[in-house]
Amino acid sequence: MRKMIGAGMLLAGWMATLPAWGQETGRKDGWYHVTEGKSDSLEAMPFIGLDDIAALQPDKDGNGRYVILGQVKEEKTDTWADETEKAIGRKIAFVFNDSVLTAPMVNARIASGRFQITEPDSKGLEAIYQRIMQKMEPSQIDLAREDSLRRATEQRLWQEARQYRATLTDTTYLDTRGPMSLAALDAWTGNGFNPDYAFNQVVYLAALERAQKRLTPKDGKLMPAFGSARDLHISEGLYRFILDTLKQWNGMLESGKFEIVEVGGCYAVAPKKRDGAAE
Repeated sequence: MRKMIGAGMLLAGWMATLPAWGQETGRKDGWYHVTEGKSDSLEAMPFIGLDDIAALQPDKDGNGRYVILGQVKEEKTDTWADETEKAIGRKIAFVFNDSVLTAPMVNARIASGRFQITEPDSKGLEAIYQRIMQKMEPSQIDLAREDSLRRATEQRLWQEARQYRATLTDTTYLDTRGPMSLAALDAWTGNGFNPDYAFNQVVYLAALERAQKRLTPKDGKLMPAFGSARDLHISEGLYRFILDTLKQWNGMLESGKFEIVEVGGCYAVAPKKRDGAAE
C-alpha cells in the first residue's frame, strides 16, 4: 500500500471549489461524478467510496488555509485516474454525511491517487476530519499515525517556502524549481516524492497574484494587461502556465455558470450565485 505523501490534486483555477451544497438523501460517503442538467446533481453511486481511501491527513495549503489531504488505496489508483480523466472539464464532488463538502473542476487525469478536500470555511474542516476518521477502518487510522515523520518533513518544507514568500517583493524574479507543470505543484508524481512542491506552490501563487492584479474585465472576459513574462518578472514556464489558467477561466465564463469577481484588487472567476447558493 502506497503511503500518502504531499499536497492534493490540482484542478482548474488551482482548486476551484463550491460551498457545501444542500443536504442529499442517503448518499454513501465518497467521490461522485457531477451530472449537469437543469441543476447540478450527483450520480447514484460514488466511484471512490470512503472504504477505498488509504489515508487522510490535515494540512494547510499555500495560503495557510486548513485542508484535508487524501490518498486512495493502491488497488484503486487506476480507478481514480480513469474516473478523473472522464471528468476533465467537469466537476466531481466529495460527499460526507449526506453533504457535499467540495466540488472541484478537474482539468487533468490524476494518476497519483491523490486528492484534496477544502471549503470556504476551512476551520470547519478540522472537525469534519475528526468525524471522517471515526468512520475509517483501524488499518487506515494506523497508516495515518505512521506518517508522523513524513508530516514533519512536509512541515519543514512549508516553513521554508513561507519564509521565502515573506521575502518577495513586486520586482522579485519568480521561477519554479524545475519546469513548471501540474506535476511541479504536486507532492506525489510518477517519479515519487517531489521535495520542491511547497516552494513551487508558493512561487506559482505569487506569480498568479501578479497576473490577477493586471487583468481587465472586458466583454465578459478577463483580458491580460501584460504581454510577456518580463512584464510580470516571472519565468517563461510560469507565464505560459498562467496564460493556460486564464484561458480556462475565460472558458468557464463563456459557459454562463461563472462570473468575474474582484477581491483585494485581484480578478478571478467564481460560480454564479442563485437564490443565495452557488450553482
